[in-house]
Amino acid sequence: MKKWLLYAWCKRRSEVESLNGLRAMSVIGIIFQHLWMVVIFYDIPRNAILDTFFFNFNIFIDLFFVLSGFLIYAGLHSFFVKNNYINYKEFFINRSLRIFPAYYFFLFTVVIIGFAQIQILSSKPNLTDVEFQLLQTLLEKIHLIVNDVFYISNYMGGNIAHNWSLAIEEQFYITLPFFLSLFIFKFKNSDRIKPLLILYFIPLLLRVIHLFLGSKDLIEEGHFIYRATHTRFDSLFVGIIIYEVYTNHISIMNKLLKFRKYLFLTCILFFFSVLFIKVNDYPFFYSSIRYNLSNIAFGIILIFCLDEKSVLSKTFGFILFRPIARVSYSVYLWHIALGGVLFSFVSKLKGDFSLFTVAYKTFFAITAVLFFSWILFSLVEYPFLRIKENLSKRVKTNNKSNDDIPKAIIEDMVSLNKAPV
Repeated sequence: MKKWLLYAWCKRRSEVESLNGLRAMSVIGIIFQHLWMVVIFYDIPRNAILDTFFFNFNIFIDLFFVLSGFLIYAGLHSFFVKNNYINYKEFFINRSLRIFPAYYFFLFTVVIIGFAQIQILSSKPNLTDVEFQLLQTLLEKIHLIVNDVFYISNYMGGNIAHNWSLAIEEQFYITLPFFLSLFIFKFKNSDRIKPLLILYFIPLLLRVIHLFLGSKDLIEEGHFIYRATHTRFDSLFVGIIIYEVYTNHISIMNKLLKFRKYLFLTCILFFFSVLFIKVNDYPFFYSSIRYNLSNIAFGIILIFCLDEKSVLSKTFGFILFRPIARVSYSVYLWHIALGGVLFSFVSKLKGDFSLFTVAYKTFFAITAVLFFSWILFSLVEYPFLRIKENLSKRVKTNNKSNDDIPKAIIEDMVSLNKAPV
């Protein structure tokens, strides 16, 4: 029982602590952005700068993508180097045990609640305007849950607003092993970076084509561009490219790190430039190059976090980030539902909607979301993670977990022992 309750706090031998910090930063940024979108419906003084700044926290999904590309590729690459093939069966079993239980439990809960709401509202003789609008929305969207079930909601629309990113990741997991074994791993180590760089720029080209050929709504809202795999996989490839550079192009990395201060300033410039851009002011930039600036910035942060001596690595390696990172998947699944309910509950306790009260209510909502997500993680994810770990122990190969980059790989990488960032 004790091990079950403290699993989220336990350190894994194979993981890099600073990457836990990056996971935690990503999920907290996304929660904050979605809560801020809820806040704008309340009667508080508006601040255009803050609205733009916090709305653009949606770029933190790119950090999720960068980490996914780095970690998944690391596991597959490590196995391939040792065995000269990819174990598809083991990879997909591990991915399924890691992803499906929590995901389909979440979808099942959403469907049950949705049908219950429809039954309750349909049975009422007189509906208010709000209740009528809610009923119409439920009736229009409930059937879209099928798209969520099969991870195609990023193209076909879904019942769950934020599931589009999970669809991108699942499509990435399904295709990557075959893509690597049939194409990328056919190249020599020294030549592999070239096709990866070409592939990185393909989504940008496709975004530009969509913007030129698309409608005005597409340019202003960018829903298709924002949620489509073929226009967003460049963030995933940033993680892959960083891993390749570290393992097979150490000389290039050393040359870059001679200008580490400029690299850090570039990261700051890119990161904050995308946080203050309004979609209506710069629609073309917002829906095209902005994604490259954000994923490059996060890629630079990842580079510094891989150096155990750097300030960023030590900062993001702080122990309190570990449990947040461990339950981040449950947090992402449930944060909108839990956060909205909790924020509304706290708002009823006090009617003062000053900026200060919004801040402390948001803090309470985020903290409560993390707590309830830990409970859900313990009840739903943990049992299947234990099964996954037990299965991995029985495998007679030297394959490491695909969830975390093996620590030995980090130790073999170039030592970044100059002025820390």
